[in-house]
Amino acid sequence: MRHRTFAPRCATKGIHDVLPQSMKLKLFEYVDRQVSSGLDMDYLQIFEFSTKVINSKYHQCIVHRQEVPLRSVEYTICDTDAPLDLTVWIVDEETHATMLLPEEY
Repeated sequence: MRHRTFAPRCATKGIHDVLPQSMKLKLFEYVDRQVSSGLDMDYLQIFEFSTKVINSKYHQCIVHRQEVPLRSVEYTICDTDAPLDLTVWIVDEETHATMLLPEEY
């Protein structure tokens, strides 16, 4: 397994339609943190978005996982106005990384 850099980067129309720019940047930031920590990265990074209500406020939960090597990290963004329930993939194609919805694959 090699250390991946995930650059240059692009996103599909489906991602542009449903994911705010700030969230796209945050997902790549989550990947970058793991890369800079020296972790082995799978070519497929999976982000599963869900919503939790805590004390009458919406919170965005994001599970960032990969299959090889197996790893999973959960992030919670507190007090979100527009929480999402969807799955996003980042696929490293070695010459570039593409952020897409699974149905666009």
